[in-house]
Amino acid sequence: MSWWERVKQVLKREAADVKDMAKSGFESLDAELARKERELEASPAERVDMLLEQTAAEDERLAALEDKVRRRVSQADGTEEISQVVEPEHAVREDPPDPPDPELAGSTPPPDVATTEKAPPEAESWPIDQARPWVSVRDTTSDDGMPEVFNHAVAIADQAGSVLGADGIAAVVDDVDFHPLVLEVQENGGLWYVRAPTLATSEVNELFLDAIVARLPPPA
Repeated sequence: MSWWERVKQVLKREAADVKDMAKSGFESLDAELARKERELEASPAERVDMLLEQTAAEDERLAALEDKVRRRVSQADGTEEISQVVEPEHAVREDPPDPPDPELAGSTPPPDVATTEKAPPEAESWPIDQARPWVSVRDTTSDDGMPEVFNHAVAIADQAGSVLGADGIAAVVDDVDFHPLVLEVQENGGLWYVRAPTLATSEVNELFLDAIVARLPPPA
């Protein structure tokens, strides 16, 4: 692949991401304008009902955030307790090495003394572009049969499942669900529905890709 073709691929991906973000923004704006129109045309009693519905939705969102914060705090506390290792009293402490002799500082040790330690090779990682076809994200529609609060539908290819397994896919979903801007993730009909009103489809796509690449075993 030539350099120019790579540049064109990058530009196409960026254009697609910008298009998705613009589409999401326009849809959110249309929904907000429609809600304002309904409020203007509603009677006083209907306005009270709308306010009650908005308050209930906000309470539900805050409860979800509170639950996520509590889970993160408990997880962090457990990690901190494990990391605090107390050195046993009978442990043998190694003395620090002697300082180098100034007279020999500039000399080279003999071959039988000099040792060369080779650093272990770094494990290769999967490129994110290789895993990109494994994830596709779109906006939810009424045909999905999910509550309106879920605004993203995510499909994970079978190839990712064959590499990671069911437990690996579940761990990927947990990693995405722990993101502070993701309120909830549910599975329905082979798709994962994400409740993240502040994230565009391209951003949700990158969240799943990063989680999958982080869980992939090193390539052979």
